[in-house]
Amino acid sequence: MFGVFLAAGVSAHAFPDACPSAVVVEDPMSLSLLQMKATVEKHPRKMFGKSASLDEHGYQQVADLKDNSQMQDYIRRVAGEMGFSVSPGGGGPLNGFTPFFSGVKAKRNFNALKSELQKAIDSPNTWLIQNGANAELDEDGYSSIAKLRDSKEMENFIRRLAENLLDMEVTNERGLVAFAPFYSGVKGHLSYDALKEELIAASEKKHSWLGPRSGPVKNEGKDCAVACAHELKKGSSSCPKFCGKGNPCSSSGRFGFVCAKLITGGNQPLNEAGFGVIQGLKDGGEMEKFVRKVATKLDMSVKNDKALKVLVSYYSGSKDTRSYDALLKELNEVASASGSWINPRGATAPMDQDGFRIVANLSSESEMAKFISRAAEAQGLYVKNQKWLKELATFYMSQKKDGFKAMLAEVKNVQPDDPNLGRIADRKQ
Repeated sequence: MFGVFLAAGVSAHAFPDACPSAVVVEDPMSLSLLQMKATVEKHPRKMFGKSASLDEHGYQQVADLKDNSQMQDYIRRVAGEMGFSVSPGGGGPLNGFTPFFSGVKAKRNFNALKSELQKAIDSPNTWLIQNGANAELDEDGYSSIAKLRDSKEMENFIRRLAENLLDMEVTNERGLVAFAPFYSGVKGHLSYDALKEELIAASEKKHSWLGPRSGPVKNEGKDCAVACAHELKKGSSSCPKFCGKGNPCSSSGRFGFVCAKLITGGNQPLNEAGFGVIQGLKDGGEMEKFVRKVATKLDMSVKNDKALKVLVSYYSGSKDTRSYDALLKELNEVASASGSWINPRGATAPMDQDGFRIVANLSSESEMAKFISRAAEAQGLYVKNQKWLKELATFYMSQKKDGFKAMLAEVKNVQPDDPNLGRIADRKQ
């Protein structure tokens, strides 16, 4: 009986036309695939504002949704590609702008969207501001990015600032991610001056999230056209494997492409020779980096970037080609003037209330720590506990008006077996 049933089953599958009344057993996997296909055809995948391509096709897909929220996501991305973000007070204007592109009130095209965004950018009452990848690298640019309360945009700003001011690059992304929220408003909103000082401090540490953009040149003067063909094809002169980190495989006329040392204001020696190399570039940006490094070596803090640019123009070749000695003399003269835009830092500020206030205004924990250490040394003491010093520096950064006396009292108050302070005389013994 079982054999007859099996035979009938096989016959039904092998010859369906010969046995029309037989029940055909379907493959469950085939049914599942057919059901999935039907579902996909009935509900095609929607292109959302956060993922649609930034072109005419992508715009039309989002506009077909007739969803203001999705179009706003799309508009933010288009504005971002143009180098702008919606300002903190731009939500209202964006709400009024969106329906005329979302399909709710009107549906236009991608070029029209970009054109209208550009008009908004150019308007004196714009609701769009430059983002972290494009904002001016000065106090105004920093303030506009800080108002966004967006750590990603602040990361972009800090990355550019480190490169343009200090000739440094981010070598540890986690370090940058942890650092940015204290300036973006997410965890804190420290000043632009504090940002510059902390970047300088980070650049001077051995194990930091910042490092030099370039390293020692390799194969200097050697043909690199073949070894660096991949980089050259992509339009990049940087060829780290053959020429060394940050160093270019550059054209040298009749000699073809050869490895050369990258020359910047941040990697030249701080002397007459290094100054001469940078002056020969006739590049204000590179001379500004060089002058900043000189100022840092002299323990000076630049408080006004615009004033620095004016000074630099007299050394870069833009307005004049003054000497290195003249530069050192002018920096010292400017720093010594009352109310100057160049101030001493923690290692050289006067050990009095005025000096304390100057260092406190830097809003830099590391610079205040240097000042407090000097205050202790003036009392014949030294700091044993660096954690205690860091906590003390953090507190006195905010005591700008009358913190000097209180700070002195703390570093004078050494106790027997004190875990934080020790006597210099005892250490020498």
